[in-house]
Amino acid sequence: MWTGIYTANKPRIADYNVIYPGQRFTIACKISHVPQAVVVETVAYAPRHSAVRQAPVQARAESNVSTAGMGGFQACVIRAESGGNSQIWNASGHYGLYQFSASTWAGHGGNPADFGRASAAEQTQVFWNTVHDDGTSDWAPYDGC
Repeated sequence: MWTGIYTANKPRIADYNVIYPGQRFTIACKISHVPQAVVVETVAYAPRHSAVRQAPVQARAESNVSTAGMGGFQACVIRAESGGNSQIWNASGHYGLYQFSASTWAGHGGNPADFGRASAAEQTQVFWNTVHDDGTSDWAPYDGC
């Protein structure tokens, strides 16, 4: 949950890639949803090129997602935002592989009822919907991707 730690300590951090001896940090990570272990089906995904807005619904998401075979930008965002953990929450309420806010999730085709427990496939569909609609501005300036 490094994003919560970083956000809570941003004024004291000169370089987010370096921790110095003696630094003191506020730990402000709270989890509002703890995922349960489940059996998962693998779902193939292709980026959205049609007018379909609703992302596919899966019962539960796998916890860790490999970025092997993904495009550079998508893989970079996943590494920077969640480290591949599809069910991670940060202290400010952002969720999943791409750390969506609830409003971005719903505004780009995510089922509001799935926010906080969506499959990796559903999260990826909403990611591509967002990139299609808004470009990469939701991630590129913050993640260095």
